[in-house]
Amino acid sequence: MAVCFMAMEHFGRIVIEGGILMTLPRGAMSDRDFAFLESMEDVLIAIGRMAFPIFCFFLVEGFLHTKHLKKYVFHLLLFAIISEPVYDLAFYGTGFTMEEQNVLFELLLCLVMMILQQRILQMEGRVKWLFALFIAICAGYMAEVLHLDGGLFGVALVSVFYLFSGKRVTRVFAAALVIIAASCYRVGGGFEFSFSNVLDVCVAMELVSLVLLNFYNHTRGFGWKYFFYLFYPLHLLLFSQVTGVLLEI
Repeated sequence: MAVCFMAMEHFGRIVIEGGILMTLPRGAMSDRDFAFLESMEDVLIAIGRMAFPIFCFFLVEGFLHTKHLKKYVFHLLLFAIISEPVYDLAFYGTGFTMEEQNVLFELLLCLVMMILQQRILQMEGRVKWLFALFIAICAGYMAEVLHLDGGLFGVALVSVFYLFSGKRVTRVFAAALVIIAASCYRVGGGFEFSFSNVLDVCVAMELVSLVLLNFYNHTRGFGWKYFFYLFYPLHLLLFSQVTGVLLEI
């Protein structure tokens, strides 16, 4: 489901927005058709916002249950590197840019963060929670500085999913607070609380993803071990090629 949601959002952003709306000359389509495509893009992006919290949740599940942590780290690093030029091409039209890095780097950073937090939480005393929080703050800062797709939002989500993994109600409540706080985050730093930020359809869809996660039954689904790793760069490559064809037309 998360893969489908992600693909829908990327189709809206890469193909509809990048391949049609932002590139067609003025007057190439009627105002009605343009408005329809804009509405379609908004719907796809809103639905797609359910994907990221689900991926963050299952990153934590993977960390808690993997028997090969080093392989987990290696696979994320390998496919993050493979996906980066495809990501840059799909979203920025070039094979290399430092403007933003793909989400696999974000998940990799969060995985390293959890490894450090796990070791800290094995210590004695309550101060260990302060150290775990400090690690999360450092990871969030790195995510923002390195312009990782997900940024501070992803780090905060993974942290609450991991630190409250044994407390279902607390985990959902904390994740909801993270989602609402992220909607008030201003690019460049700082927060600006307003009802227009909170009462947004994208925020609502992210909260819906938390409801979907409550149906998780703690059993493994399809054994497609490398499906997501391969799907991520391949669907970006496909959408970028479709965009290229549209630009030529």
